[in-house]
Amino acid sequence: MASTLKDVARLAGVSLTTASRVINNDHIHRVNPKTAKKVIEAAAELEYAPNEFARNLRKKQSSHDPVFTIGVLLTSANDSYDDSFFYDLLLGIQTEVANSGHILGFTHSFSDTSQTAVQQALLNNPVSGMILLGRMSADTLHFLRKNVKHLVYAGLNSLNQQFDEVVCDSFLCAKTAVRHLAANGRKQISFVGTAASSGSSMLLNEYRYDGYLDAMRELGLPVCKNLILDTPLSTEMAFQAMDRALEEGLQMDGCFCANDNCAIGVLKALHMHKKKVPQDVAVISIDDIDMAAYSRPMLSTIHIPRQEIGEYSVRLLADQIQNNRKYPIRMSLPFYVVVRESCGEKVSKKKTFIL
Repeated sequence: MASTLKDVARLAGVSLTTASRVINNDHIHRVNPKTAKKVIEAAAELEYAPNEFARNLRKKQSSHDPVFTIGVLLTSANDSYDDSFFYDLLLGIQTEVANSGHILGFTHSFSDTSQTAVQQALLNNPVSGMILLGRMSADTLHFLRKNVKHLVYAGLNSLNQQFDEVVCDSFLCAKTAVRHLAANGRKQISFVGTAASSGSSMLLNEYRYDGYLDAMRELGLPVCKNLILDTPLSTEMAFQAMDRALEEGLQMDGCFCANDNCAIGVLKALHMHKKKVPQDVAVISIDDIDMAAYSRPMLSTIHIPRQEIGEYSVRLLADQIQNNRKYPIRMSLPFYVVVRESCGEKVSKKKTFIL
């Protein structure tokens, strides 16, 4: 059985985050040289990645298939490797790159999306094409399109640009989540997340708030200013926003959170304020990270096929480079509602895919 990155981290005595940074040669979050040496030695002992990569590379060479060097650029306000959503996307990319015999040239994550930082990454690491993750500003995207011929965007929110994308429709995800709360009798539904309309935001790709608004209008439910908790997508910031809103007397019977990290913070705030979930407030979110099944109560959420998004983005980029296509392809993967305890409906393992 092939070794995994978790095996390497365990043998080296480091976190999964640290092992990933070393294996992916992350130039932004540098690891102590002694620690990096432990990870490299552990990977060699377990025959992780190099042997699997070499087998696939030899297969590529013998069949005369081209080998591409692929770069990954992630723009995120959070530490990307500690974010389960992005970690799974990166894992999918890494797995498909290894299986297909291509080369992962670099993986860079930036909280600063300035052109200088992005330009430095490109100068130091020439690539055949690049996969973009995270939320993009117009300036960053313009620079990338001008300087990188082959681009694929992978994630939850579409960029709606003229290049390839592998996404899961976040607008429809949000509408589905809100409708689920309404179907369970909730009428005062709050929103927790980045409350910036896609048309006016500096970020080109954020549609969960728009989906919330659209669903509320269609359902004829009121959208009051105090129901909108505009906050960064982190557990701590969502907790603080909900704690503050409840202190100020916020009344609601349902809550839609833009991601599971926000929802976990919201659950803590509701518990502190003696609000019972789902009896007083039903909660639903988007992502279905591992922690969602271990929160108390267990979190109802929209399952996003994160690893598959990463895998398909590599395949689409390789096809784009090899065939030099003149037209873009947009691949939208399906999602489904994971019904657990927090929404007030009977827990179910049924999967109904929505596209």
